[in-house]
Amino acid sequence: MDTQATISGGRTQSAITGQCFCGHIRYRSEGPIIESNYCDCRGCQRANGTLRVPWVVVPLTSLKIVAGEPSRVRSEAYPEGTCDGYGGERAFCPTCGTQLFWYGDGRDKVDICAGTLDDTSQFQPKHG
Repeated sequence: MDTQATISGGRTQSAITGQCFCGHIRYRSEGPIIESNYCDCRGCQRANGTLRVPWVVVPLTSLKIVAGEPSRVRSEAYPEGTCDGYGGERAFCPTCGTQLFWYGDGRDKVDICAGTLDDTSQFQPKHG
């Protein structure tokens, strides 16, 4: 499988690939990583069962589901200032429950849970 994607200036970066815990859902993104960050809002904490969720953000049009079909859930239970309060859907594996993506309403990008990446070194948050 080709794991290189061409980005601006003719440079290449490894394609972003990953899967859920059980392997039912697999994905691939050829687009560049827009950003890597952590979220510690209450919605992300509850949805992932952890205090800080690492995300890799890519263009929405570059994300392709190559195996399986994620389920989606929308929650408006959290106030503004949380990811869910802004509106959007969380996508997860219907078999093992792994959260994979956050699709914010009206956004042209998608957040990928960095723990699902095949190469977790692609998660490089900026500090400071």
